[in-house]
Amino acid sequence: MRSVFAAVVAVVAGAQAQAAAPTDAWREAFELRGYQLGMTLDAFRKAKFPDAQRWPGARPVCTGDEESARPAYFAVARTAALQRTGAVACRFYVEGSTAQEAGLLIASRPTLVEFYFLPPEPEAEPRLFLIAASGPVMHFDRTETWLKRNLGQPNDRQEAEVDTPSGRPFLNQSIIWDNGISTATLRQFSDGIEKMELQLSLRPLAELAAK
Repeated sequence: MRSVFAAVVAVVAGAQAQAAAPTDAWREAFELRGYQLGMTLDAFRKAKFPDAQRWPGARPVCTGDEESARPAYFAVARTAALQRTGAVACRFYVEGSTAQEAGLLIASRPTLVEFYFLPPEPEAEPRLFLIAASGPVMHFDRTETWLKRNLGQPNDRQEAEVDTPSGRPFLNQSIIWDNGISTATLRQFSDGIEKMELQLSLRPLAELAAK
C-alpha cells in the first residue's frame, strides 16, 4: 500500500510516553467486516474469520509471531521495525505449499487489508487503531456505495490535484466519514492510478501517537 508502512512508523514513533485509556465512547468506533477499532489484539486473533469460503483456513500472522520471520510472510516481516515502538501489524494468510496472503471481501470484492495495534497506555494490551485496505481502483464506486450502507452518508468529500510521472495531473477524490471517535477515508487513488485505498482510524490513539 502506498505509504501505510511509512505513515504508521511516523504515527507510532514516540507514542509510548502517551496514554489513551479506553472509554465507553470506543464502543461507537467504526468496524470493518466485524473487526472494530479499539478491539484488543487477543480478541482480533480469536475472532471468526468472516470470509472462510473465499480463503479457507485463513488466519492472522502478526509482527512478533514466529512465522513473520519467514520469507513467505514478507508483507508482515517488512513491518518488523514497528515492534520497537510497541505497535503490531497483522495480515491474514492461508497455509499451503507456500503461504498465500488472504484479505477481506469489501463490497463483495477481494481486498488486501492490514491491521495495526498499539497499547493505549504502558503495559496495556495493544488495541486496533488503524485498518488499511487497498484494491483495484475500478472498485472505488462500488466500495463507496457499500460504505454508505454501512456507515451512512459521508461527512466530507475532497478533491486534490495529484501529479503523475507523465506530467499530466489528475484529481484524486477522498471521501470521509467521521463519528467523533473514529474516521474512515476512502481515496480513489493510492499508489499511481491503479489502486484505491481505505483507511479506518481510532482518533484517540491516532492523535496521541501523532504528537
